[in-house]
Amino acid sequence: MQPYQLEDPPIVPTTIGRLMELRCMVAVVRHGDRTPKQKMKMDLQHAKFLAMFQKFGGTFDAESREIKLKKPSQLQEVLDVVRDLLINHRSESVVKEKRAKLIQLKSVLEMYGHFSGINRKVQIKYQMPEPTTAEDSTSVDSGIPSGHLVLIMKWGGELTPLGKYQSEQLGQMFRCMYPGSGEVSAQKGHGLLRLHSTFRHDLKIYASDEGRVQTTAAAFAKGLLALEGELTPILVQMVKSANTNGLLDSDLDARDFEKSVKKRLKVLLKQDRTFTGEDFSALNPSESIAINNAMNAAENPVASCEEMHQCIKDLNIAIREKAATPGTDLPTLYTGESWELLQRRWGKLEKDFRVRDLDFDITKLPDIYDCIRFDMHHNHWISRLPFAKRLFVLARNMSDIVVPLEYGISANEKLSIAEGIASPLLRKIRADLNQVVNYTEDVENVNRLHPRFSSNPGTQNNHLVRSRLYFTSESHIHSLVNILRFGGLFTNDDPQWIRARDYLSSVPELNFLTQIVIMLYEDTSTDPESDERFHVELHFSPGMEDKRVPGDRDPSSASSSRRGSAQTALQDDVDALALESLKTAGQKLFLPRQMSVTHLFDENTDSSATINYPKTKRDRFLTKVKETGVITNRVFSTAVITGQVTPSSEASVGDPDDESACFRVPNVRPLETLHNALSFRQLDTFLQNVLDGNCKTASTLSEKNKSPNDGVPSVASCHFAESWELPEARTSDDIVTVPDDAPEEGISVVDKVSSARVR
Repeated sequence: MQPYQLEDPPIVPTTIGRLMELRCMVAVVRHGDRTPKQKMKMDLQHAKFLAMFQKFGGTFDAESREIKLKKPSQLQEVLDVVRDLLINHRSESVVKEKRAKLIQLKSVLEMYGHFSGINRKVQIKYQMPEPTTAEDSTSVDSGIPSGHLVLIMKWGGELTPLGKYQSEQLGQMFRCMYPGSGEVSAQKGHGLLRLHSTFRHDLKIYASDEGRVQTTAAAFAKGLLALEGELTPILVQMVKSANTNGLLDSDLDARDFEKSVKKRLKVLLKQDRTFTGEDFSALNPSESIAINNAMNAAENPVASCEEMHQCIKDLNIAIREKAATPGTDLPTLYTGESWELLQRRWGKLEKDFRVRDLDFDITKLPDIYDCIRFDMHHNHWISRLPFAKRLFVLARNMSDIVVPLEYGISANEKLSIAEGIASPLLRKIRADLNQVVNYTEDVENVNRLHPRFSSNPGTQNNHLVRSRLYFTSESHIHSLVNILRFGGLFTNDDPQWIRARDYLSSVPELNFLTQIVIMLYEDTSTDPESDERFHVELHFSPGMEDKRVPGDRDPSSASSSRRGSAQTALQDDVDALALESLKTAGQKLFLPRQMSVTHLFDENTDSSATINYPKTKRDRFLTKVKETGVITNRVFSTAVITGQVTPSSEASVGDPDDESACFRVPNVRPLETLHNALSFRQLDTFLQNVLDGNCKTASTLSEKNKSPNDGVPSVASCHFAESWELPEARTSDDIVTVPDDAPEEGISVVDKVSSARVR
């Protein structure tokens, strides 16, 4: 087979077995594996904080939106104010009352000894007082507002070395979607690199303003484009911050709706009894298979929470005893976390989870699951404790109930919240696809070489490949999946969608590196005005595969009989991969027999660098194919839509020499095809209906299963933002650079490269 040439049309295989020209690839990806997120909340009314709030743009009125402080200079000012209050104003009553919280805030700000990267942020918003009189909200004499400030300190949630490695590997796998992926070579995906070296590959990478999301995008770009060096320069050069106009960050339009849903959810989960048929109908009117499985496993929500709280107490005792044992070498905690921070993390959860006897704060359930999953995967001594294993099972069951329901209980609630969160992103995706199909002027590429003025306009225009990558967090992923499930994109009698819908319903968790991919192809042999001219395929991956623990339920009812030697072989290869890396570094390992070591890393390696693990047989499987002809694109699995019993996670873990198996990243589930018979017109009409607030609840729900609240109006119909427009490009190519004279307030990348010592 002759290698892909620059003048060749971008013809690739599709999952329907036909060769077509690739015109556009749009992917929405959740960030990679991270450390647990932590936060603290406190009310403030001291004059120094009020002055600082005003300085950074806050106002004392009902329209005031919260301010976010992330820059080193801003965090340093917060730290200076806290230190001043604790030293010079400690006798004041308001400081005495908040002393414990202020000390905790000071400790978090002083962590690491410097403000580096994006690993901490402070959010402050003004809370209006309860309306009691018709007086103005500020005191006439002093001018001090009668309301108070709410300060939320967030830290943690940093991308781990495993997250960086898997993100880079995922980028390498995405190369195989492009022309030249079927050729025989030691390095697969060179066709994309050749294409990218011309103006025929239009690539843009967007990320939200969270550090873990931006680092994931940078590691992915490094793997996709075979870049060298550290992640920080790649982040600055290749990743666009998408915090403008709320493309990947804002959920303000859905917050009120989310709060009301959480209040109802809290009431429904307060029943100290085994779940009844009425409970199943009230909590799961959409009949999600995963939620049904989780409710059956949890049985009694209050009893599960009670047992979880006891397990947390036992874990805290074990941590304190291990830390206080004299004459023993304490094991090094993952990512350099100190034992003091470990005790504080679990101690805070123990204190905050139980409000009073048999009354628990269910909003803490995702945090508990977040922490125990991290420790079970990465701090191997905790994974050997029996109560830690039990806590993992209980927390996973409850989290699989609470997390998806926080985005709506009924189908209409899910759609309303999803539209409020994801509408700016959907509007942008629709514009991406339309600019390819209709050859409209692209506002993103005003300084690129226009096809009309190239030496061969027809060829350039027809052979342009557009790639748009959007990296975001869990809320946008849940929103997009809910829109696909309940928005009415497909009819109820579509056989492919019936299988895909059941598959989505059985996915318990949208884990790290969850991917939603839209592939747009053009069949140049058909009539240009025909609906068959442009072919759309929809693909989905639930992301990382968590390891199983004794007593844990299987995440999919369909997979209970098929998880076996293939999965074990894959895990062994990943473990060997990390062990080889550590062996090279000269480290000694003392690990339990069944402990995964994919998380371990060389402590001498810079934390911002992607770990360059040696290739294993499974990794080479991603990048080498036998020369037996190309029929389908092996990046995508078709196990679901073809009606195979084996789900995607097991169907794709086979012998690397098996030509029928699809590519995958170690411990990340492959892309499963949800539908491969979509026309562009069908998808475009659906997106337009969603953006207009006219999407219909999927007809798969019968009237008896609908919640009484299904009649609520869509948030999106009231709060949609204006049409999303991209800022004008600053350079003549795809690389975004920072002008030397740009103001600090307008450049988010300053936070990524700055490292200010804590004074």
